[in-house]
Amino acid sequence: MALFSDKKVILGMGIGFVLASLIMMAAPKPKISDDELIRLAREKGMVFQDEIKALYNK
Repeated sequence: MALFSDKKVILGMGIGFVLASLIMMAAPKPKISDDELIRLAREKGMVFQDEIKALYNK
């Protein structure tokens, strides 16, 4: 009898995915406004498309 048979590995992965999904659904989701999201993204280097000077027009 193999310790890691295919059926056992797949069953274990399936159970792990289900448990992880249940934990993630139970976790509180942070509430963030659009303005706060844009501010945080700009700190990481985001720019809007209309702020970039185009080198050529099609």
